Amino acid sequence: MDIDFSLRTRVGRRNILLVAAGIFLLITCLIGASTYYLFPKNQIVIAAGPKDSYLYTLAENYAVQLKKRGGVDVEIIETSGVLENLALLNDPRKNVDFGILQGGITNSTQSPNLVSLGSLFYDPIWIVYRANLGNIDQLSQLKGKRIAIGTKQDASQSIAIKLLRSAGIDSSNATFVDKSEAAAAKELLTNQLDAMVFLSPPEDPVVRAIFNNPALHVMNMSQSEAINRNLRSFTVITLPFATIDLATSKPAENIKVMATTVTIAARKETHQALIYLLMGVIDEAHESPTLISNENEFPADKDVDLPLSDTADNYYKKGKPFLQHYLPFWVASFVEKMIFLLISFAALGYPLMSIYPAYQWFINRKIDELYKKLHHLERELFERKIDPAEFKEKIMQLDEKAQSLLGHFDMPLAFYHRLYTFRDHIKKVLRWRAGNAQPSSESI
Repeated sequence: MDIDFSLRTRVGRRNILLVAAGIFLLITCLIGASTYYLFPKNQIVIAAGPKDSYLYTLAENYAVQLKKRGGVDVEIIETSGVLENLALLNDPRKNVDFGILQGGITNSTQSPNLVSLGSLFYDPIWIVYRANLGNIDQLSQLKGKRIAIGTKQDASQSIAIKLLRSAGIDSSNATFVDKSEAAAAKELLTNQLDAMVFLSPPEDPVVRAIFNNPALHVMNMSQSEAINRNLRSFTVITLPFATIDLATSKPAENIKVMATTVTIAARKETHQALIYLLMGVIDEAHESPTLISNENEFPADKDVDLPLSDTADNYYKKGKPFLQHYLPFWVASFVEKMIFLLISFAALGYPLMSIYPAYQWFINRKIDELYKKLHHLERELFERKIDPAEFKEKIMQLDEKAQSLLGHFDMPLAFYHRLYTFRDHIKKVLRWRAGNAQPSSESI
């Protein structure tokens, strides 16, 4: 009995340690889930652009709505443009959650940790040339020309180079000049430049001024469809007659221009509740029609550079999550995650719970077999079919098997009770044999 008690104590201690470890693991998982899964952070960082730019103003509008709808504080980082935004998003040391980018400046290979939330609007690529050069409608006609391609800090330069190279134009057969949009326009008028490439929305007053200046022409790109087939990050848009200025009927005819899309990107680890919240904000901000887009055309999955976030994809297909229509953002996010966690735990827990009855059956079967053998030995002894010495040897073997079960199985208390009761019954049978009396009904 001393050995049994020691064994039971050792098993009990092991059970306590296992339970304690399980509780510790559960608490750790709950804290982790609460911090990184259930509760999204309430402050985010957006890389925007120069402080006086349209992109910075856009980020400010987002910040107001994010605070209003979800209580999320937004830090807007002033940058030199979308190239710096991209660099900040790609740098794991920088605490940037979202960034406004331009189509054509990166891809999934160069930025493997980024996902797109979709495109916000078209950004036309205007190719302007001096009117006295005659009609130019193909990129190849710019060979040998002096072309302003924007500044190195601006994405328009990399986009311009990419577009011109598609037609075989590079620094070996043309002169590329680093010039801002305003400076380049002035030098075109003084014949210091032949052409300029820049990106700007059609509502920009500079664009209107260019269209209304008889000394300048905007290229009507006859190869636009072919360029789109070769460079999928560029889109063909048609600018209808008189769209820019109704009073002067500019452009004087329908023209085709190339465009990129302005997109918003996030890091892959960004909490999906924050993405859903921002998707609702940008949906409202960009659903209105513009000079070159229809109502509800944006935001949209027009960005082919980066993979679309699964959360954004869900939003485009199904809209805002059901609970967010009726509950505050944080409450809806918590409830949605809790439902998912409970379903997951139930899916994992049910098979584990179903193991316990099988375990009970296995142990009970082992104990029942011992009782069956004990009853058989007692019957043989009663009918004098077994030698007393052999009986004692076999009954001691049964006792050893019971003790072995006690030592090798980490069982609930009910099973220990049955095994100790069985060993007590063995002692009763042995006492009966020693007293040479008929076994009573209490022996087994």
